[in-house]
Amino acid sequence: WLYPARGFSRRRLVEGGARVGEAAAAATTGLTGLEKLGMVARAADGLPPVDDSWLVEQSGKLVPVVSGMLWPAAEVSVLILWAFAVALLILEEMQRPSLSALDVNVDVQRRRRINTVAFFTVSCVFMLTPPLPGFFDA
Repeated sequence: WLYPARGFSRRRLVEGGARVGEAAAAATTGLTGLEKLGMVARAADGLPPVDDSWLVEQSGKLVPVVSGMLWPAAEVSVLILWAFAVALLILEEMQRPSLSALDVNVDVQRRRRINTVAFFTVSCVFMLTPPLPGFFDA
């Protein structure tokens, strides 16, 4: 890792990771936004936000698959990804001199990390604001 001749590989790894993270965060935000638009449209038609016709038995109770299992798992996943994005932003800010020594464009890197955090923040807002699956009163 510290061998100077491998600096180009490290720089590509750091910059590539930031590009992939930013693209994944943008895709997550887009998919979350589309899902939330679908939920709003269904709620406006007087239907539950998601189709909860699939049920599974869990501990003697019937639990809806989407609102009882998939949506909460997706919420936790996005919150964890948001926490990782914030942690990486903080770590890279603390290591700016080291990244500059590797010839990483630290300003572009900071912009990518801030964009990633912003995208995941918007995804979290989409997932935690109404209409929420499982909270429908007919």
